[in-house]
Order: sequence, then structure tokens, then C-alpha cells
Amino acid sequence: MSSYYGNYNQYLGAQRCCNLKTQGPQGPQGPPGPASIGPVGSTGATGLTGSTGYTGSTGYTGYTGVTGSTGYTGVTGPTGGTPWVPRNLDVSGNQYTGIGYTGDVMVFGKLYVEGGIDPTYLALTPQTSDPLPAGMDGIWIEDVAARYLHTNSIYLNDGITNPYVQINPNNNPQMFLTDGLGSGSSVNTSITNESITLLDETTIPSQTSNILSYSSITLTNASGVIGQMTSDGFTSTGSITLDASSSTGFGNINITPKVGAKINFNEQLVLPTTQPTALLTSNNLSCDFSNNSTGIFTADLSANMNGVSFLNGRRGGQYVIYITVSSGGPYLISNSLTTGSTTPRTNYTSAVSVNTTTSALLTITYDGIRYLIACSAFT
Repeated sequence: MSSYYGNYNQYLGAQRCCNLKTQGPQGPQGPPGPASIGPVGSTGATGLTGSTGYTGSTGYTGYTGVTGSTGYTGVTGPTGGTPWVPRNLDVSGNQYTGIGYTGDVMVFGKLYVEGGIDPTYLALTPQTSDPLPAGMDGIWIEDVAARYLHTNSIYLNDGITNPYVQINPNNNPQMFLTDGLGSGSSVNTSITNESITLLDETTIPSQTSNILSYSSITLTNASGVIGQMTSDGFTSTGSITLDASSSTGFGNINITPKVGAKINFNEQLVLPTTQPTALLTSNNLSCDFSNNSTGIFTADLSANMNGVSFLNGRRGGQYVIYITVSSGGPYLISNSLTTGSTTPRTNYTSAVSVNTTTSALLTITYDGIRYLIACSAFT
């Protein structure tokens, strides 16, 4: 009997089963076998996480340990680059030596410079009010359309010669311009709020001046006042000359009174002593009246005068032509003169004869359309 069976009956039961070659009914469960550990079973599902417990109090901080010794210093690295470099600079003959920087520099605050500054230009930001601290002098631009430059006073001088311009509102005069030459050779101008004085010191004695004031213009020389212009007119102790003879234009002197007003002459007008000449060509007398209101001319006849060629007559103009004969003659001045497309009108009924011992006088007026001619002979 094998040791695998608990008793003899079990053994016999087993033998019968084997002999019958058939499976018998299941016998009762035998007692547990010898104790042994089977394989580990599958892990069961994880249960729900429990609530977190209270955090315990923090423990005391321990003492800081002793600082260790400093390690050895490493080898010094190469020197890095810098925007500040030594420079030598020549600006218009002025030498500068120092540290240079290329690029824009911005200063957000005040900048003090002990020496001069030499910029390409100086641009000032316009201000609505005076930005200078009390007691400090300077310049600033007012933020208005005119961009006024503000400063207390201005003195302009080239630093080489003596001429200068001085502008100071607290002085009298407020503006002074001078060529800087010494007394006896200079010309100066001064301006106040009431007058302008032109001082000519080129004459001896000096102090010859022209004064322009707000109520009048006074002209003086070394002898005193020689003329004055006011709202009532101009008066002079000497002569008044209007000269346009050197004009490169028309050279006219125009006097235009108010419509309906007059130009009054208390004395006689003096006409030129030398009269322009009227020319006789191919029996035709030509004369240019140059749009003048009056004129005196001369003509020397060398043949009979059968026509006229008058130019630029002024409507209402009065003209006189003295006619003589130097040699030959007698010559006739026709009473049926012709001219261009408009025949002039004459008031003499027969031709006028002129020779070397007589003369004739033509008086002409222009009505805007034709010339009206009178002729008289004088013996």
C-alpha cells in the first residue's frame, strides 16, 4: 500500500476503480494536504484614497555650517570691446584730442559742459513758456507759428573787424548798427520805439543825421534841419530834386492826385533848355511826343513839308514845334497835311512859307483821335 493513501479502504477503493476501468462516484473531500505556499494570486483593485491627515509642526532649523574656503581665482579672460576710443579730430583748424564715440547719445536730464561745443547744427525744441531757471541766461524757441527766438539781447560781430549790430530792448536806442569805423569816417544807424536815426560821421563836423520818427521825418546836416516830412506834406529849406535819369527802367516820375483834386504850382514851370528835334524826311515831318502832356520841339526844313508823322500823343496834350530854315528855301508848309490813315485838321487856309530870315510856329493838340494843327509865320 502506498503512502499516498490515508488508510486501507482508500487503497481498495482505488484498486476497484482501476479494475473496473470506469470512474466511480466522487468520494468525500480528503483532509488538507501538507502545508505549502501556492503561487501569488492577482492583485485586487485599489481601494479609495483616505483623507489626508493633519500636517505636523515644522521642526527647528539646524545651525548654518561653517563657510568653506574660497577656491583659486581662474586665469583672466581677454579684454572685451568698448565704444569709447581715443580720437584726434581737426574741425576747421581746431584740434580736438580725447575719447570719441560713434552713434547717438541721449541725455535725459541736464548736461553741463565746461568747455565749448562744436556741433554741425543746434536744434532747439519749441517751448510754450520760458524754460530757463531763474537767474540763468540762454536762448530758447517759442512754440508759436513764427518760432520766435528768445534771448535777453544780441550783439553781432565777426570778431575780426569793428562793425557790429546791437539789439537790446533795455537800451536807448534798442537797436544800433555801425560800420565800426572811427569818428569822421563811420555811418551808424540807431532805432528806438519812436525814431530811426541815420548818423553820417563821414563829414566834418560829424553828427550829420537823418531822423525818421513816428510823427515826422526830419533831415538834417551840419547846419541844422534842412527838411521835414509830416502828414501835411514835405517842407525844405533847400531844393527838392526828383531824379530818375539813372533809372534802368522807364524812369518816369508819376504824381497821381485824388480824382477831382489838383496839382497846384505857385510858380512857373521851367522846361528843358534843349528841345528834342523833329525830323523832316521825304517831305514828311516826324515827331514822337512820348505820351507826354506837353512838349517843345525844333525842326529845320530842307524841303517842302507836305505831311506829318506824329506818334504817342497824349489826349489833351499840347505841343509846340519851332520851324526854321538853315539854308535854301523858301519852303512851304502845306495846309493839307497828311498822316497815316487819319488826316490831321489845320486852321490855316493857305500854305505857310519859311526861309532863312523867317520862322514858323506849329502848335498841336491831340483829341485822342486826330491831331489839330495851327501854323503861323513870323518875320
